[in-house]
Amino acid sequence: MQRITAFYPTSHAVLRFIERFAGNISPQEAARRIQKIAASARWKRIAPGGAAVYSTHGYELVVKDKRILTIYGVDTRPGAYAIQA
Repeated sequence: MQRITAFYPTSHAVLRFIERFAGNISPQEAARRIQKIAASARWKRIAPGGAAVYSTHGYELVVKDKRILTIYGVDTRPGAYAIQA
């Protein structure tokens, strides 16, 4: 299985992380936490639009062109239309 290395969160991913999981942290701290989460993520599937979905510890990350487009909880996975890249 592939591991995420050197992938970077977009501003959208940072804002969604703050909104969904940690409303009281700075964007810089959220980006750092997303990168830490991504370091242990494993490839799961290809999303519509060609982005890859990686999963770890209750989070799923949508990644395309080495950028983390968004992050969400496994139990709150959006419909296919929401993760087209």
